[in-house]
Amino acid sequence: MLGIFAALGAEPPAPLQADFGDAILRHWVQPEYPEAGKQAKLEGKVVVEFVVEADGKVTRAAVKNSSDEKFNASALAAVQGWIFGPATAEGKPTASAMEVPVIFKLTQLRQKIPPTTPPRDQLPVPLPIVPAKLMSTPTPDYPEELADRRLPGQVVLEFTVDTEGRPQSPKVLWTPHAAFVGEALKTLGKYQFKPAHQGPLLLQSGPTKGQMDFESLGANRAELLAVNHLTVLEPEKFHDLPKPAVLPEPVYPHALLLAGESGSATVAFTVTDHGVVSGILLKDASRPEFGAALIAAIEASAFDAAIVGSDPAPAKLLCTYKFEPPATGELNRLMVALQPGGSGVNGARGARRTASSDLARVARLSRCAAGG
Repeated sequence: MLGIFAALGAEPPAPLQADFGDAILRHWVQPEYPEAGKQAKLEGKVVVEFVVEADGKVTRAAVKNSSDEKFNASALAAVQGWIFGPATAEGKPTASAMEVPVIFKLTQLRQKIPPTTPPRDQLPVPLPIVPAKLMSTPTPDYPEELADRRLPGQVVLEFTVDTEGRPQSPKVLWTPHAAFVGEALKTLGKYQFKPAHQGPLLLQSGPTKGQMDFESLGANRAELLAVNHLTVLEPEKFHDLPKPAVLPEPVYPHALLLAGESGSATVAFTVTDHGVVSGILLKDASRPEFGAALIAAIEASAFDAAIVGSDPAPAKLLCTYKFEPPATGELNRLMVALQPGGSGVNGARGARRTASSDLARVARLSRCAAGG
């Protein structure tokens, strides 16, 4: 076959290699029959648990269970002398944990030539991987920034769990408001897991998804609607008004934000008897950009449906939102830094890049909050 590639003037293909695979036994030796077992004419079985390191050597061999401790030392000594081709993950050698039944039969004593390969019922097999287990779930504090609005909220996170059971590399997948993110990350740092493991081998778990819920206590439906600029038309029709379950903050149009321009927009919409927003209609906007931002936020909203009698019912609402550049906080600091004459323009290039990077990060969180 190589001759064909040579004749064509082409390089032969690289040998195929699996990205993932279990450790493979390369060199096996039969365990020595213990003298105490010979004299008592006993047979035995010892299940040994062990780790095959990335170099193929056996470590951490231990007896998992045994029919008679007379056979333990011999079984461990044999397993510790075996050599493996290591397991692979993403094409790279990696440690893995295995177990094997080491069986002692009296017929072994009559062998003239010891075998060089194990019987099929004595082949090592990988131990199952046990996922990380959450041991404690501290409750996140409600962000002070939203105390007046009393918004319910969630933060959907993706993270890994290291071999000490600590969350690492968190990534925010979704939130209705960026203010929830800081408290969610702070609380995630307090989570404690029992790390994933394969027998005695502790493992870093792959990406795990989790959700943190935020609920402002003591707010009824009418109060929630009022403080979030929502008005229910014909409220007297309802036993219970619709309740905001997900209510993203409208994304301030960036050009207007940096220009310090304020404005407002009003939209009408319906919350169906399933809590879904429909029929959004722009009623008024001081700038088209403000209207588009409010529509996008309402489209990403969700509600608990209104109740008439004992049944869910549709309800019509109005939302009027005022866009005002923040006077304090991180976003205000970045706005000032990027204004003509601000530190982000006349200062060092590094300062400008940092300010721009921070503003982009806030913008990404805002887009995330709007469901984009």
